[in-house]
Amino acid sequence: MTVFANTIRWFKSLSILVYAAFFTALIFHIFLISRGIALIKAKNEAFSEYKQLILEDEKAEKSDKSEKQQGNKKKDTTEVAEPEDKKRLI
Repeated sequence: MTVFANTIRWFKSLSILVYAAFFTALIFHIFLISRGIALIKAKNEAFSEYKQLILEDEKAEKSDKSEKQQGNKKKDTTEVAEPEDKKRLI
């Protein structure tokens, strides 16, 4: 017991295989936890509906922005198509 009272000496006395096993288990657990959380979210109906609503909102916002940009382009082209005499009068 007195040999392993100093923790630094105890860690130095461990085999490299112990460290390899520890870090392998740690990485494996991190992978399983992250994969498990993703699977739980995917199986949860409320989360799936929430995610679907967010995607629909994003698509609607993108389509609104593209419609506004197309409307601005149409205004620019109509302005260019007008004769210069009318532009001066305005």
